[in-house]
Amino acid sequence: MEQKQIQPKQDPGKKVLVIILSVIGVLVFLSFIAGTVYGWKKYSQKKKEMQSLERQIKTLKQGLSQKETGASGASTISESPVSTDDYAGWKTYTNSEIGYTLKYPADWTIKETSEFSPVRDATVKYITVNTPGKKYFLHWGLKEKGDSFYISDRTGMGAGEEKKTGKITILGTEVDINNFVFKGKAKEIFYPTAGSFPTSNGKYEFTATLSYGSGSNWDTVDLSSVPEKALAEKILKSVTLSARSASAEGCSQSFTNEENLNKADWKTVSNSKNGYSLKYPKSWSINEKKDDYLQMGNDENAEYFEWRSGPMTGTDYMGYKEDSHKNISVGCQSAKITYFSGDPTADPPGDAKDRLILVQFEKSRIPHVIIFTYKYFGASISSDIVEMFNLILKTAEFNK
Repeated sequence: MEQKQIQPKQDPGKKVLVIILSVIGVLVFLSFIAGTVYGWKKYSQKKKEMQSLERQIKTLKQGLSQKETGASGASTISESPVSTDDYAGWKTYTNSEIGYTLKYPADWTIKETSEFSPVRDATVKYITVNTPGKKYFLHWGLKEKGDSFYISDRTGMGAGEEKKTGKITILGTEVDINNFVFKGKAKEIFYPTAGSFPTSNGKYEFTATLSYGSGSNWDTVDLSSVPEKALAEKILKSVTLSARSASAEGCSQSFTNEENLNKADWKTVSNSKNGYSLKYPKSWSINEKKDDYLQMGNDENAEYFEWRSGPMTGTDYMGYKEDSHKNISVGCQSAKITYFSGDPTADPPGDAKDRLILVQFEKSRIPHVIIFTYKYFGASISSDIVEMFNLILKTAEFNK
């Protein structure tokens, strides 16, 4: 007889317990998943809030270093130190005579001016940093307080008004940025004025102006909104002082064989006060010699040579008209030479045959003027006279 296997009877209570535990496990798992998702969302939200806060702090810092724009829209330059990397690709200009360096964009150009200014009746020295196409330019001049030359030949301004738009630091001196506004547009920008301004230590004076050049339209130009403004101010922030070099160091004159023959029998005159010497033709005689004045020449040929120094440099050109001028070197000093001829139409009238050559320069902050007068006797003879005068200048030397 086949026996049937009897299955044990399950306890209903245990079955309910298993179901309850399973449900609890599922709920715990779902809670874990939900918590993880919630935590990630909270983390993402907090991260966004932190990023937003960082942006606000950065904006606030920029706001503290930059003031609101003025009437013509210009803003200040942040005065945080500029690293060398900020000038990558820029060129460096060095002025060893005055003692400074600055950096400027590679596609900008620099023009030096060192000449006598009839407006100032003295020597002016400065540079202009020109943008491509000479659309705009930055006028920059620097000198020690005791230097006798000027750093600008500007004497006035046109119609308009100055509006302060911010500040910039130049050579450790914080100055105002002033827009010169005409009809609502900034035609020039001064740092800080059109004239000279002392450094904070009182040892130097400088002038800086951003202006429009020949390649721009004056009616439409508004310098407050052009990108070149920021570059110009970056140039100004790069200016640093450097040691002055002795202008006569490494300077020597070379003479041709003909020049050596022409001056072989010439005499020498020297000035101990101003430290110069030069040679002159043996047919000349010295008529007057003082600390700041030398006069010599040839009465028979009506050739007269004067060297004036310091307070004796004042002169006039009454009865003459200017024919031409150029830059030369005298005793290794940068000089300007101007050629004049007698003007019969002047008041008082001059002799049409009269000629005057004027040379102006400075040495060790002392102004010097050389005046040479002669008569015009035809192109050939006059050319020989001018060559003789040029050779006299070429022999000039300074020993201090």
